[in-house]
Amino acid sequence: RAAQEANEAYRVGDSDYFKAVPPELAGSDLYESPDASALLLQSVYFSQRGKLERITIKGEERRKAYAHLAAGREPTLADMLLPSVRGEGDAFTDFPVPLRPVHDLLQELKL
Repeated sequence: RAAQEANEAYRVGDSDYFKAVPPELAGSDLYESPDASALLLQSVYFSQRGKLERITIKGEERRKAYAHLAAGREPTLADMLLPSVRGEGDAFTDFPVPLRPVHDLLQELKL
């Protein structure tokens, strides 16, 4: 399905719309707007790329989840966002969209 409804919000727990849901959000009644998340991730990545490349991921589970993107070094916030920014794996272009990158970024910023 194409993401044709701009700024539409969808229930996080609906697997028809979201994949890669972080464990702590499974079954959640929260709503998410894929368009807003895509723009957030892109703007943070492109405006802060140099800083993101120097900040390693702190959460142990998240560090493991993104280790494959880091080519043998500690994964960084830039590694976390890069697949979404590049549109890899249909990130934010078709349903279901990956919810994990935006949630993980916000969780890392809280640490």
